[in-house]
Parts: sequence; C-alpha cells; structure tokens
Amino acid sequence: MTDRPDGWETVLAGERSVGRSIPRSEDVRLVQGLGRYLGDLRVDGALHVAFVRATYANARVLEVRTEQSRAAQGVVAVFTATDLGDRNGPVPVAWRSPGQTIPHYPALAAEHVAYVGQPVVAVVATSRELAEDAAELVEIEYEELPAVTNAFDALAPGSPRVQPGIESNLAFQMQIRSPGVDEAFATAPVIVEADLSIHRQTGVPMERRGFVAQPDPAGQRLTVWATVQHPHMVRDHLAELLSLAVEQVRVVAPDMGGTFGVYYDVYPEDLLVAWAAQRLGRPVSFIEDRAESFLSTVHARQQYHRAALALSEDGRILALRDLLVSDIGAFVGYSGIGPSSYTANYMTGGYRIDKVDIDLRCAFTNKVRSGGYRGFGQPQATFVLERLIDTAAARLDLDPAEIRRRNLLTAEEFPHRLPSGVTMDSADLPRLLDTVLTNADYRSMRTEQTVARAAGRLVGVGIALYTEATGTGSFKGLAARGDQVGGREGVLVRVGQDGSVVAYSGASHIEQGIRTALAQVCADELGLRPEDVTVVAGDTDLVPHSNRGSIGSRSALAAAVATRKAAAELATRIREVAADLLEAANPDDLLLRDGRVQVKGNPSHELTFAKLSVEAARRHRATLDTPPALEVQSFYEPSPTMTAFGSGVHLAMVEVDRETGAIEIKRYLVVHDCGTVINPQIVDGQIHGGAAQGFGGALLEELVYDDAGQLTTSTMMDYLIPTAMEIPTVEISHQEKPSPFQPLGAKGCGEAGTVGPAAALANAVSDALQAPMNHLPLRPDRVWAAAQSSVLVAAQGLAL
Repeated sequence: MTDRPDGWETVLAGERSVGRSIPRSEDVRLVQGLGRYLGDLRVDGALHVAFVRATYANARVLEVRTEQSRAAQGVVAVFTATDLGDRNGPVPVAWRSPGQTIPHYPALAAEHVAYVGQPVVAVVATSRELAEDAAELVEIEYEELPAVTNAFDALAPGSPRVQPGIESNLAFQMQIRSPGVDEAFATAPVIVEADLSIHRQTGVPMERRGFVAQPDPAGQRLTVWATVQHPHMVRDHLAELLSLAVEQVRVVAPDMGGTFGVYYDVYPEDLLVAWAAQRLGRPVSFIEDRAESFLSTVHARQQYHRAALALSEDGRILALRDLLVSDIGAFVGYSGIGPSSYTANYMTGGYRIDKVDIDLRCAFTNKVRSGGYRGFGQPQATFVLERLIDTAAARLDLDPAEIRRRNLLTAEEFPHRLPSGVTMDSADLPRLLDTVLTNADYRSMRTEQTVARAAGRLVGVGIALYTEATGTGSFKGLAARGDQVGGREGVLVRVGQDGSVVAYSGASHIEQGIRTALAQVCADELGLRPEDVTVVAGDTDLVPHSNRGSIGSRSALAAAVATRKAAAELATRIREVAADLLEAANPDDLLLRDGRVQVKGNPSHELTFAKLSVEAARRHRATLDTPPALEVQSFYEPSPTMTAFGSGVHLAMVEVDRETGAIEIKRYLVVHDCGTVINPQIVDGQIHGGAAQGFGGALLEELVYDDAGQLTTSTMMDYLIPTAMEIPTVEISHQEKPSPFQPLGAKGCGEAGTVGPAAALANAVSDALQAPMNHLPLRPDRVWAAAQSSVLVAAQGLAL
C-alpha cells in the first residue's frame, strides 16, 4: 500500500470507499506533465484549417474572392458555402422547444452574416501558419446592414432584423402563470420591485477548442478527436451530416483543460473540419486561438429582469412576478433556450412561493449565440430572487437571515412541486441556513460590521440561498429531426483474463474527477480498492451506446448509478461462476475481496478473478448459451420531471473602498447539500473552483459589444479573469440529504459553487453601500458611483 498525503484515508479491499476522500487517480499523470490534450495529438499528414470570419455584425455577402488564397504556398483547398452545397449545416440544436424559432445556421456563411466572427471561408493548408497567411489573401465584399445589440431594441417594432427572412427577432416566448397571482399583487400590503441585469460572459477554459478528423484510406470510417463533453451525440450529428452510419464514426474526447459547458455545443468549425477530412481524404485539424475563442465559442447569461415580490407585513412572500428578456445572440445554441427556460422554471428557488407570473422572452441580437455555461441559467435566477428578498428585508426592516427563515421550505415539505411543474426531491434548507450562520458566527460578524461603519468603513454582509437542478434526463430534438434525445448514460464493466477490472464509461473526463469517483463506486460492489479499477471514458467505440455525456452536474447521478448497476450485476455473475467451481450451494455464501472470491468462513477456499474470467471464456467456447466474458453493460437515465436538486447557502463579508470602488472579500462561506457524497475532497474542489469562477463573473468578467456589434473585450487584456490574488479562502462544509429519486442518493455538485456568488456578493456590496447593486458585474466604476452617492447609477443603455 502506497503512502497517502496527510488528510487522505486509506481504503483497503472490501471496505466501503464511497464517502471517503481518496486521491484522484487522474492527478499524478497530469501534474507530471503526462496529460494528452488535443494539442499534443500528432496525426501524420494532417492538414490545418484557418477560417476567414465576418468583420461585420450584420451584412450581406456580395462577393468572395479566393483566387490569391488558392495560389498561396502550402494551400491544399479553399472552401466556401458553395463548395459544401447541401452539407452546409445546419449546426445542430439539441433542445428544440415547441414554438421556438430556429434559423438555419450554416457551417460557412453564404449570403448573409449575423455576427462578427461568423465563419465565411475555410482555408486548408499544410500548416496552421500557412493557412493563416493564405486566409489574409481572401477578399470579401459586404453590404453592411444596421446591427442590433440590445435585446430590448431587438424586440422593439421596426428594429433591424438579425436574420433575413425571419420577420421577428423574438426567438421564443413562454409564460408560467399561477392562479391568483393578480389578486395577490392587488391586495398585498407590501410590494417590492427591481430592474436587474446580468451581463454577457463566457467560460474561457484553459485549453482552447479543437477538432481533428481522420478518415480511413477507404473513406468508410471517420475518427474524430475533439474537445467535447458529449462524444456520443457529436458522433450521431456527424454521421447524419456525412451520410454515414453511426458505427462508421468514432469520437474520442482526450484530456481536457476544463469545459464549463461551452464545449457542450457543436460548432460550425466542427462540421467543416469533418466534411473537409472526408472530402480531401486526409486528416484535418483545427485548434482555435484565444481571439477566435472570444469571437466564436458560445457566450452566456445575458438577461434583463423587471421583477417584483408581493409580501405580507411580516415578510411572508405571497407572489412573484418577472418579465425576463434573454439575449441569445444571432443563432440558437445547441441547448436552445434551455438556460433561459431554466432561469424561468427555477426562479422560486427553495422558497414557499406558489403564485408566480413569469414571462420569458428570448431575443435574437447580432452577437455570438448564447449557450450553456456552468450553472445553466440558475445563477441568474438566484441573483434575481435573492436581490428581491434583500430588498424586501430592507423595506420591512428585517434581518436578511430572518426573512429567509420565514419563507424557506422545510424538510417535511419535500418532495416539492414547483409552479413550473418540476418536482424537487429533498432538502433541509432551514438547517443549511442555520449552519452557515453558526459557521460564520453571524452575530459577531454583524457586530464587527457595526464597529466598522462607525469608523467610516464600508463593510457589508450578504446571504444567498440557492437550489440547483442537476442531472436531468431526456429532452427533445436530435439534429433537425425532432427526435427524443435520451438522458441515459452507459457503462460497461469487464474483468480481464489477467484479473484486471476496467469500467468503460460513456461520460467524458473533463477533469472533474470522474475516473476516481466511478472507480470508488465500482470497487465497492466488487470488493476492490479504487486503485484496482481502471476507468476509461470519452470514446464512442469503447462504449457505443450512451447519450448526454458530462453536462449538467450529472456524472454522480447518471454515470455513477450506471456503474453501480453494472458492477453489482457483474458481482452476481462472478459469484455464480465461482459457486460451481468452489462447490458452494449458495452464491450468496461467497465473498468478493481483493480480486478473489472466497467462501465465507473459509478464506483459504478461494479463486482469483483471473481464473474465473478464463473459466467464463472456456464455458462460452464449450456451450454457446453462456456469456463469453465476465462483463456487464448497464444504463441509467434520471427522470426528466423528478429532479435531484442540490442546494446550499453562500455568505459573504466584504469591504468596499470608497475612493476606488474596489471590493475586498473578507470572508466567504458555503454550506452545501449534494446528497450522498462519493468523494468529499473532489466535492470540495468542485465547490471551491465553482465559487472562484462565480467571483470572476460577479466582479470582473464581461463581454462588451459596441453599437455596431464589434466585440470590444476580445483579449485577455480586456476580459479579466480572476487570479489567486482575487480569490479568498472559501470555507466549505457539507450537509447530506440523500435524494429519494436516485439510487445512490447523490445530487450533482459540479455547478453548485458558481450559482451563489453573484447573489451573495451583490447583497453584501448593497449592504455595505446601503444602495441596491442590481446590475452585474460589480465593476469598480459602478460601485464607486454608488459609494459616492448611495444611489445606483442605472446601467447605461438599459431600457426596461
């Protein structure tokens, strides 16, 4: 047994490892520099693509001249929309809601461009450098059209159209309305209202997006390596585009330097690279640079809200109303209006709110399309609701903790059906709130704040409670067919003839620790140590049947449950084979431990997994009615309506510099419930990393477009990512309320840390300034203006 770092538990064969912090099996290889990322891949004879991208946000393409580019050194081919013909998209949309307008999104723009950065021409050359040089020789003549970059302007009568041939910039509208909401607002003694906005952001993974496609010499099979979170769905889309059977396409997700949801989308460049490889009969590679990433990788989160709460005099919430306008960009993202609908559907959070009127409107604008990003619409819902609750607390002169306590659903009220129709599984929200207040020593914190204010310092405390839908199941709309896309995940667990145990998972390893967590689950069923189980993930050939991949905080819900089912069934088969050989009357009398099967009470009477695997193969050769190997494949699909909800409370204490508007986070605490915890250390890392990402989004990161649709924050000099200097220590504790909807009792945790920071920090800064901070990000200029006047300067250009 190898030595463990301090704080890590040693797990012996036969002991339960689920619930223990054991080292991530991935980390040793990665910290030694042995990771194999897409950029490390070398394919002999590979060609490289550079894209000529639109320089206008809205324009007609009048002429494309490629003669000089085609004649340039190293150029093998130059492709335009004409070359692709009927293979020119559409870029697929998986989430296709009824009534949603979905424009055709081509791989290469033909007659019109709708955002700066849209691919128009693809130049294929023997190196990326030569392809870029030749791309500069392409000449495109445009007729510029008026651009619209504000969602409210886009929905106004007479606004320029983002998409030609589509008469309205309204992409989608839905309403969630409960009986009695108008009466509740008409008779409520207290009504609080607020205009709020959430800015445009993007994920900015450390590793940039890439796609490499290699055809076989006969042209009958295509192998793709790509930064994707859902290799099986990408495989299916490529097979449809290229008129191949799914068995003819293999997609492999190598090591990835983060994804955060932005690699869930399928991109125009992906389709072009796959098509070009098949057309040219040679490997083709594309890895974007950082500037391209800002101009083409999906953006997220931009929303505007006009929201209101109706309350009783003692602070009980009677009803909620919200006009939600979501800026989804020029095209519909792979997840459709999913993030926007999540904001609407889960707006009530963990509070006792049964009367709502939520009007969601999604607007096309001349910007990069919006897609999934860590939290998937739920950070926006949390920000809006938690700011309203703090506003109500100030109006009623109630402590922010007390008004929440009066409105929280209790543990006995779960399962709880939301006004949107989704059923939440379990939570003990009052206990979460009490725990974070105790951990923070809330009374002493408030006393410290009072002393600081008396000295003229701007110190504030903010609380944000959140619930997070995790690991959801099926949704509609594979590609253009409107099929049902399942939410199932597949796992195959196999014992090799050398006794090794391998679990092949359909999920992707996106550095979330899935290899370790699945090994723990598998090991517990087979009486092994986690390090005795190898987990292979992200390869459609190894697990041909799976669906959603690693998205939506679902690895512990879908992949882990499938692993447990497969390993448990495999354990039964191992006992059945061993019972014959060991002459055990009852397979249940056999114990699996350390790669051996023993008779209980007689440990010397045993067989190894290796011998049993060989025996299983021998029996298959002798009698074809027996399986050929010790292996089991299993699937699991979470319910699409009975959802496992993570929950938690974030508490922030901040100090604002009156002269500069700078915000110092003095303390930050999280109490979190993700049901059964498989590996506490991994969960801590997810919460801490998610919170860090949330701090960046709340305080620094912002994608800004000018009126002409030009992105003005397109470099790391302008789009500010937090460093270790800006990230405080996050004090984390866990509360386990297992999900009754899920066999392991687990709930997702991958996005939870990101859901709370914007709300907690906005509430803390508002408390410090005694002025409402309702517009994100909390930029120093906004905070400074509020600090000087105690009145928030409205966001420029916001017309609610």
